[in-house]
Amino acid sequence: MRIGVPTGLAIAALVFIVAWERPVHVPFGFTRVTAVAEADVEGHFLALPSADRIRDEHGVFAGEPHMAGTERDHHLMARTRDEFVAFGLEDVEVTTHEVLLPWPEEVRVEMMSPIRWPASMREDPIAEDSDTQIARERTGLPFHAYSASGEVTAPLVVVGSGNPADYEALARRGIDVRGKIVLAKYSVPYSYRGFKALTAQQRGAAAILIYSDPADDGAGKGPVYPKGPWGPESHIQRGGVVYDFMVPGDPLTPGWPSLPGARRIDRADAVSLPAIISAPLSYKDARVLLAADSPVVRVVVRLDDRIRPIWTVTGMIRGSEHPEQIVIVGNHRDAWIYGGVDPSSGSAALMELARTLGELQADRGGRGRRARSRCPHSGVRRLP
Repeated sequence: MRIGVPTGLAIAALVFIVAWERPVHVPFGFTRVTAVAEADVEGHFLALPSADRIRDEHGVFAGEPHMAGTERDHHLMARTRDEFVAFGLEDVEVTTHEVLLPWPEEVRVEMMSPIRWPASMREDPIAEDSDTQIARERTGLPFHAYSASGEVTAPLVVVGSGNPADYEALARRGIDVRGKIVLAKYSVPYSYRGFKALTAQQRGAAAILIYSDPADDGAGKGPVYPKGPWGPESHIQRGGVVYDFMVPGDPLTPGWPSLPGARRIDRADAVSLPAIISAPLSYKDARVLLAADSPVVRVVVRLDDRIRPIWTVTGMIRGSEHPEQIVIVGNHRDAWIYGGVDPSSGSAALMELARTLGELQADRGGRGRRARSRCPHSGVRRLP
């Protein structure tokens, strides 16, 4: 049967209308036509990442301790730079900043009375995990970066989570923490350890010790590692206590880049540097102090406070329409020891993202409308 021109046009119009009315998800900023093209690019993009490659990258980043500014951190920086180039990223650069970067020389906690007892200040190795069977020389001392250095012997006062409300409750009971050593636990909901240090400093305490309570992140929550994800009694949470919520970045270059040769203020004028001694403890050590009757404790912290280099690697994929607009994706690279979760899981994912976008660009000219920059850096809470 022959179909006339008018009938054929009507059928074509009907098919077009039906197709147009089919539900199509149109992301913000796209038309129906460009949404189809976007879906095609995204489908190709999602087929490119490899879980095996991410696992291999994670093994590289978390394979050895790599605290900020160390030789291993520098090696990972150079590898990241070379990989970015191999992935086809543009304008790959390394920017060196020089920042105040404390490393521990001595960290000791000892109960002086009613008995003499030294805290172990170490995490117990786990038989099932060879990565935990590592020499102390490689793990380094557990410490709080940017703690004041010094030595103090004083009565210990338990201050709960170490938040202002805890001190107010103690004050109502007539308990004064001035000149004392306070023992606080990491709290749920979380409050930054640096805020706990500042609160103790403002209340006149001479030192603060912070431990992880198993009721919040250990056996009280479920099976501990290696049988489960929760922390064993000997785990110690290292970290910085710099008051970066007051002045972000390097304490000695507030408001300007910490480039080589930059002007630096005196330590005494750096409002983000704690004036209080601070150290981390495991629950295994803390529970001995918690069980003691009116203990007197000695705390010694000595940090090597030097200006040290850290390195930020950047790479670009220029946008096709708005290259002056930049979408930044970043992750810090350094770790207190291995950094299996924080940050190496992010570092591995970032490397695979860079690889995937580079491959997408090479295969399909897959540039976004805006530029994309990848920025792995060292120095969490030490940023320039």
